[in-house]
Parts: sequence; C-alpha cells; structure tokens
Amino acid sequence: MATNTERIENLERGMSEMQGTLGEILAALRGFSTSSAQNESVAVVHEDNPSEEDYTEPEDGKSIRVRSLFNGTLNLTYGDRRFVTFNKYGDENRVLYRDLIQIVNMNHKFAEEGYFEIEDASAVYFLGMTYAYNNIIKYKDIENICSYSDDKVKTLIENASDYQKSLVANRVAHQIVDGKNVDYNKVNLINKLCSVDISKRAESIRSLA
Repeated sequence: MATNTERIENLERGMSEMQGTLGEILAALRGFSTSSAQNESVAVVHEDNPSEEDYTEPEDGKSIRVRSLFNGTLNLTYGDRRFVTFNKYGDENRVLYRDLIQIVNMNHKFAEEGYFEIEDASAVYFLGMTYAYNNIIKYKDIENICSYSDDKVKTLIENASDYQKSLVANRVAHQIVDGKNVDYNKVNLINKLCSVDISKRAESIRSLA
C-alpha cells in the first residue's frame, strides 16, 4: 500500500507531465498563430487592387485634364445648366475637380462606357471609377491599336463597352481612309472582336467626305 509520501510524489509527477503537455499545446498554438499572421501579411503584400494610400485626392480647385472619346460634339452637363463642350474626338478640356465630380454624377453612363477619358489616376480613384477604367480603352491605345500584338488587342477590346468597340472600329476605318499604313491582319481581328465591318465603315466615311 502506497504511503502518503509516495502519493504526493505520484501527484507531483502527474502534474509535471500535464504541464509539459500543456506547454507543447501552447507552443503549437503559438506556431499556428504566427503562421496565419504571416500568410495574412503575404496576402496583403501581393494584393493588386489600389488602395486609398496609393493616391491623394485632388483639391476642389485642381484643374483635371479630360479628353473626348466621342465622334462629334460632346456636351457634358454639370451644376445648374452648365456644361463642358468638346467639339470633336480627341479634344481636351481642363475641368476643376469639384466640377468633374458633378460631371461624373450627372453623366454616369458616358463616364462608365468611355465617351470621355479622365487623365488623372487620383481623380479616377476618388470618383469611384477604378473598376470602369480597368475596361475603358484609353485614347493612346485607340490611336495605336493596329500596332499592338494580337493578344494585347484582344485584352483591350474583349471587355470594352459596345460603344467603345464601335469607336475603335470607326477610328481604324478613319486610318484606312486617311491612307495610313494599316496591318490588315489586325483589321480583320478587330472586325471579329468588334462585330463591325470596318471596310464598309471606311466606304461610308469616304462617301461622306
């Protein structure tokens, strides 16, 4: 029969073993927590979406450059019966940021579908247009699209609005009419992507000249 001294020693031995097991469990939990934190940190580092820290909101009185991507006269309304006029495709105007906020709000469809281009990344971000601008084809890309690789042309056009697809086809037709050196293999690709017969559109432009 165990003596009191033996019982105490057995209890102490059991408690020591339990403390060791608890220590191992705590160490494992700490390791898991550290690993999770590191994984979260990596996810943040590799995040591609821009955040507010990447931009500074323009002051109300800052002049922002806006370019028309519309074939013809484009009037963008803002405020109380006021508007900014672009006389032709490619025209630029400078607009105060506070007025640009109203222009985007009052002409939201035109802003999202690429009837005009805001040439200021910070303004685009704070106007909530970043998602739309991931799909809008910019002026310089429209003008140079026939010189791009097939893959780049597909990337630019596939997610564009129907309006911009028609615009790209129209600009390529104008390049043909103007006698510019155009890669007709690229023209055929743009035909398919935009679902527009660019040759017929070029003929139509010539007939109106």
